[in-house]
Amino acid sequence: MRERELPEAHRAPDGSRLSPSGPGARAIYAAGLTQGLVLVGPAASGQVVRPEIGDARYGAIFLPLVIGAVIGALAAPAVAGARGAVGALGIGFVLNVIGSVALAASELVLDQASLAFAVLCLACGLIGLGFGLSIAALNVLAIDRLPGRSAAAVAAVHMTLGIGSVIGPVLVGLLAGWKGAVLVGDGPWWLVPVLGAAGAVGVLAVLGGVGHRDRSATPAGMQFGDLPARLLLFAAIALAYGGIEALFINWSAIYVKEDLGGSDAIAGLALAAFFGAMAAARLVFALASLRRPLRFLLVASPLAGAGAFAVMAGANSAPLGVFAAALGGVTLAPLFVYLLSLAALEFSDRRTTVSGLMMAALMAGAGLSAIIVGVLRAQADLDTIFLAGGGISVLLAVAVVLLRPAPQAA
Repeated sequence: MRERELPEAHRAPDGSRLSPSGPGARAIYAAGLTQGLVLVGPAASGQVVRPEIGDARYGAIFLPLVIGAVIGALAAPAVAGARGAVGALGIGFVLNVIGSVALAASELVLDQASLAFAVLCLACGLIGLGFGLSIAALNVLAIDRLPGRSAAAVAAVHMTLGIGSVIGPVLVGLLAGWKGAVLVGDGPWWLVPVLGAAGAVGVLAVLGGVGHRDRSATPAGMQFGDLPARLLLFAAIALAYGGIEALFINWSAIYVKEDLGGSDAIAGLALAAFFGAMAAARLVFALASLRRPLRFLLVASPLAGAGAFAVMAGANSAPLGVFAAALGGVTLAPLFVYLLSLAALEFSDRRTTVSGLMMAALMAGAGLSAIIVGVLRAQADLDTIFLAGGGISVLLAVAVVLLRPAPQAA
């Protein structure tokens, strides 16, 4: 079949087709992996940081992260309009570097809970702002490099994000268990955010070499006050999804260690299992969606996720907790990336606005979840909270039925 002429949004500035491979694409995938490592830093460090600052403060450090991510994601269309998607990505990674260094520096003041809390809030705010800018740009750049296959494009980016997110908790678990090492008895866990900062610097160097200004990211975009009701439904579902995903991200390692008696290394493995399983499942989803639409996963994913929450709540050993975390990663993997791809397809002329809004909703849900659970920990056990997450997953499955995905969705 003769290939149809690509619209301007799917061509590079020189008129050539935007390819899913090549230097620009490699920079996108490297950025996704590094962003995952940077973003997971605060959650991965929880087993070391939380005992020093307390449950309520640990939950609260995610508030500036979420606020920063929401601001960054909502600002992404304007930033991309002024500097291109790659420019927005570069600014995001500068913020990632500064935030990661601040996170590592919190090690120096962990014996002063109030000061450590302030430093952690600063670090999380910068990381969140950088994430919001960069991931909104990455989603758009990926979609434009795989025209007509938006679900596969978004899944590929979030797969690399997941791989980076696996590395962080594994290293923190291993380093935190290195007793008697540098500075404190918990080991040099702070090397993980240092590694994230180094990776972000490397991505900035690669982006500078690519020097690509993507036209597809530069439209002014719709005003946020004029958003269609259907797009707001997409965002509401993303908000709820962010809340249940955050239960696994923020609390699975703590649950495995404190409630199920796992070691530091096993606790880190729980979070790594979640992200690793999610990354692997998104790879399978990306490949499968190249062949045929998989719309049934919009309902099947949250329903299966409810089962994963039930397994976590009923776990009676650390290995079973790790398995439940992995099951959660597999079952929830397709939902957000498919949701985002459908929204980007339906509002294809405003992809940066859609990407920014969806990522803002995702992070807002994650932040609300972290704060609410941090407060509820005084009244409810984590197994009860995981069961509640399963109930929300079932409600989410009902909500996505209302979307009635457009027939042209990839």
